[in-house]
Amino acid sequence: MAQKESIYPVACITSSFGQIVMMSFFRMMMTGSVFLKNLTDYLEQFEIRIHAYGLMDTHFHLLIESRKSNLSEYLRRVLTACAVWFNKRHHTRGHIFAGRFKSIVVERGYYLVAVSRYIHRNPVEASIVRNAEDYAWSSMRVYTGKSEMGFTKKRWLKLSII
Repeated sequence: MAQKESIYPVACITSSFGQIVMMSFFRMMMTGSVFLKNLTDYLEQFEIRIHAYGLMDTHFHLLIESRKSNLSEYLRRVLTACAVWFNKRHHTRGHIFAGRFKSIVVERGYYLVAVSRYIHRNPVEASIVRNAEDYAWSSMRVYTGKSEMGFTKKRWLKLSII
């Protein structure tokens, strides 16, 4: 008999950007692309699954599943890589993220769908776009099949549990 796969908690992660770069961080296409690339660079090493993401000007949301108890280390690596890239590109120094990230455990089922909906509707609620699938820095485009960016077509985004 095949062994049943263990179920690991899914978490919603939110973090804010520091005051200096807060208003323009994801407005630059290159920066958003680098952030998503850094998210994917450590997935296998830390056994992370990303189910949804939303990158806003002042913060980001991730709906991720950690197969180990290493979420903090994964995010430390990702955010440090982003800060190093940003500071090098813009000839600056120091932190670009404000404070620690916040995470909550998300149970599978209705709450998981509600959190995904919140992440994907964030640009609509912020009056950035009229339709969630029109926002380029969200996984909603992948869910609706409207992705035009190469990095969102890779299999690193796990759509199966929502």
